[in-house]
Amino acid sequence: MICCYLVHSGKFPTAQEAMKTFGERRTYDGEGVTIPSQRRYVGYYQDVRDFGMPEFPTISLSSIKIQTCQYVKPDSPAPFCKIYMGTEEVFTSGVAKTTGKDENAVLDCQDVKVKGDVKVVIYDTSINKEKEMAHFYFNTAFIDANSLLLRKNEIDKVVSDKKHKKFTPEFQILLTFKDADVSVMRQMKEKAALAQNGEPKKKREKKSKKEKKEGTEKKEKREKKEKREKKEGTEKKEKKLRSSSKSSSKKDLKLKPEEEASPNGQEQPENGKKSKKKSKEEPKEEAKKEEEPKKVEKPKEEPKKEEPKKEEEPKKLAVAEIPQEDSEDESSNEESR
Repeated sequence: MICCYLVHSGKFPTAQEAMKTFGERRTYDGEGVTIPSQRRYVGYYQDVRDFGMPEFPTISLSSIKIQTCQYVKPDSPAPFCKIYMGTEEVFTSGVAKTTGKDENAVLDCQDVKVKGDVKVVIYDTSINKEKEMAHFYFNTAFIDANSLLLRKNEIDKVVSDKKHKKFTPEFQILLTFKDADVSVMRQMKEKAALAQNGEPKKKREKKSKKEKKEGTEKKEKREKKEKREKKEGTEKKEKKLRSSSKSSSKKDLKLKPEEEASPNGQEQPENGKKSKKKSKEEPKEEAKKEEEPKKVEKPKEEPKKEEPKKEEEPKKLAVAEIPQEDSEDESSNEESR
């Protein structure tokens, strides 16, 4: 389980590396996972991680062949097997009789239907009917080419015979199936490869040639466009420069009369660019300065309009006073008389 977690976490790209590091950290001799079936299922999980969980197909197990039956001391071994799916026993084979140690024993499984996780246990009647001699697990989703070959180091319990006292180094078991030409996992791998690469090599080569041609054409078009854009850009820049120079000269001409009519007699900059900057930075101050003389001019014009009114009033009084003086003179004359 720990090795499967290490594979699942993605820290290790392969199951072999995960099991190796686990053995180095967990044990002194570096052998962490020693049971072959467990190692096989860690490899299964690597494929599940990379390509997804497959469906478990139902396939037929035809026979089990034990090659080089030199696995026990008796001269005539008599092996048989039992097949389990989960905890349920599905099939028990007959005893395969052999005449010598070097012969192969074939167990007829009668095309028993198996699905998912399967356990096979091998016994030998010449030794002990109840004591298992070897066993192993496999999953039907990973059976390919209608066969499964397990060598000595891939079979549970047999792997522990390192000195070859019970089993020869050439000892192996071959399982033959039906309806398992291509495994489900292999089909998933092929689909993933097609999804990555697109199509087979021939079609890919044709596409690559077309893409190269299209790429060269696109590059030529892009280069032409870039040249045109460069030319247009230079022309536009020249036009802008000309227009900007003309506009600046016109603005300089407009600014000159304003400089002559400055109310406070302050000197303004000669260049048009400097005047533009000042006008942008201090528009409010100039507006106030232009408004101030207009307010001063209004009171000067008002007394001019009021002066004729003041001159007219004394004339009227003079006219009114004249008859009064005459009347006084006349009164004085009458008294003298």
